[in-house]
Amino acid sequence: MSRLAPQLNITDIGQHLARHGLKVDVQRIPGDDIDVADALLSQAAGSGADFLAKGGTRGCEFVLGGVTRSIFRSMTVPVLLSH
Repeated sequence: MSRLAPQLNITDIGQHLARHGLKVDVQRIPGDDIDVADALLSQAAGSGADFLAKGGTRGCEFVLGGVTRSIFRSMTVPVLLSH
Protein backbone atom coordinates (compact mmCIF):
# COMPACT_ATOMS: atom_id res chain seq x y z
CA MET A 1 0.00 0.00 0.00
CA SER A 2 1.52 3.33 -1.00
CA ARG A 3 1.21 6.55 0.95
CA LEU A 4 1.13 9.87 -0.82
CA ALA A 5 3.23 12.67 0.65
CA PRO A 6 1.24 15.70 1.78
CA GLN A 7 1.31 18.64 -0.60
CA LEU A 8 3.55 21.41 0.69
CA ASN A 9 2.97 25.06 -0.01
CA ILE A 10 6.14 26.55 -1.51
CA THR A 11 5.60 29.81 0.39
CA ASP A 12 5.52 27.87 3.68
CA ILE A 13 8.78 26.16 2.77
CA GLY A 14 10.40 29.51 1.97
CA GLN A 15 9.24 30.99 5.27
CA HIS A 16 10.55 27.98 7.17
CA LEU A 17 13.99 28.30 5.57
CA ALA A 18 14.06 32.07 6.16
CA ARG A 19 13.35 31.52 9.88
CA HIS A 20 16.54 29.48 9.95
CA GLY A 21 18.60 32.35 8.55
CA LEU A 22 18.64 31.42 4.88
CA LYS A 23 18.10 34.03 2.19
CA VAL A 24 15.14 32.66 0.26
CA ASP A 25 13.63 33.80 -3.03
CA VAL A 26 10.56 31.74 -3.90
CA GLN A 27 9.69 31.80 -7.60
CA ARG A 28 7.49 29.86 -9.96
CA ILE A 29 9.35 29.04 -13.15
CA PRO A 30 7.32 28.77 -16.34
CA GLY A 31 8.19 25.53 -18.09
CA ASP A 32 6.41 26.11 -21.36
CA ASP A 33 8.58 24.46 -24.02
CA ILE A 34 11.63 23.42 -21.99
CA ASP A 35 12.62 20.26 -20.17
CA VAL A 36 12.10 20.50 -16.38
CA ALA A 37 15.78 19.86 -15.59
CA ASP A 38 16.89 22.46 -18.14
CA ALA A 39 14.44 25.01 -16.72
CA LEU A 40 15.70 24.47 -13.17
CA LEU A 41 19.38 24.63 -14.14
CA SER A 42 18.84 27.67 -16.35
CA GLN A 43 17.06 29.50 -13.52
CA ALA A 44 19.79 28.57 -11.04
CA ALA A 45 22.55 29.78 -13.37
CA GLY A 46 20.70 32.92 -14.44
CA SER A 47 19.90 33.97 -10.88
CA GLY A 48 23.44 33.52 -9.60
CA ALA A 49 22.38 30.76 -7.18
CA ASP A 50 25.11 29.18 -5.08
CA PHE A 51 23.45 25.76 -5.21
CA LEU A 52 20.25 23.95 -6.12
CA ALA A 53 18.33 21.98 -3.48
CA LYS A 54 16.11 19.29 -4.94
CA GLY A 55 13.95 16.57 -3.49
CA GLY A 56 13.71 13.22 -5.17
CA THR A 57 12.70 9.61 -4.66
CA ARG A 58 12.75 6.52 -6.82
CA GLY A 59 9.02 6.98 -7.31
CA CYS A 60 9.52 10.56 -8.45
CA GLU A 61 12.25 9.43 -10.82
CA PHE A 62 9.84 7.00 -12.42
CA VAL A 63 6.93 9.46 -12.57
CA LEU A 64 8.93 12.53 -13.61
CA GLY A 65 11.02 10.77 -16.21
CA GLY A 66 14.43 11.16 -14.67
CA VAL A 67 14.63 14.87 -13.82
CA THR A 68 17.17 14.15 -11.07
CA ARG A 69 19.29 12.10 -13.45
CA SER A 70 19.14 14.89 -16.06
CA ILE A 71 20.15 17.51 -13.51
CA PHE A 72 23.16 15.47 -12.40
CA ARG A 73 24.26 15.01 -16.01
CA SER A 74 24.20 18.75 -16.77
CA MET A 75 24.46 20.54 -13.43
CA THR A 76 25.86 24.06 -13.59
CA VAL A 77 25.85 24.59 -9.81
CA PRO A 78 26.30 22.18 -6.89
CA VAL A 79 23.13 20.17 -6.22
CA LEU A 80 21.85 19.14 -2.78
CA LEU A 81 19.57 16.14 -3.17
CA SER A 82 17.25 15.20 -0.33
CA HIS A 83 14.79 12.35 -0.27
